[in-house]
Amino acid sequence: MEAGFSLIGQMMIGLPASTPESEILTAQTICDMGASASRIYPTVVFYGTPLCEMAQCGEYTPLSVDGAVERSANALEIFQKNGVPCIRIGLCSGEALTSHDAVYAGPNHPAIGELIISECYFRRMRAYLSENDLVGRDVILHLPQREMSQAIGQRRSNLVRLQAELGTRVIRVVQDTQIDQFYFVSC
Repeated sequence: MEAGFSLIGQMMIGLPASTPESEILTAQTICDMGASASRIYPTVVFYGTPLCEMAQCGEYTPLSVDGAVERSANALEIFQKNGVPCIRIGLCSGEALTSHDAVYAGPNHPAIGELIISECYFRRMRAYLSENDLVGRDVILHLPQREMSQAIGQRRSNLVRLQAELGTRVIRVVQDTQIDQFYFVSC
């Protein structure tokens, strides 16, 4: 920063030979190097690339959207715990690279960043419910208004998962402009 430069760590999830463990180590290394921000790119396979040739002949298996969400959320949690903002997740939707004609395989989803952030939110809610003896109960979720989509998840997926995994049913969601952290209240 003194010389006018910022260190922004960029990492790809799901490259050949990478593992969830190696990706967590990469995220931690980016933090340990003093990065002021980070970017996460789940690997998308494009036609006409060596990676596409590897995938076509079975030498490489691209991640599914669910696999990319899980593994990218692991990295995002490392950045969040270390106070390193993540300024980009996934390819920019306006880029020609995201065209379905250009993509052979991989997690090419228009809302991949939102899915990953929502997964992290789900993990925090699950931990909160377990730590506060609310597993298996009917609850009311109070959350900051700006976090509604991340908390609920696409098609209410996080609420469905809380009920399926923990038996906890969210019977109402209350948006509150006065709070900066979600919480649950038992009914």
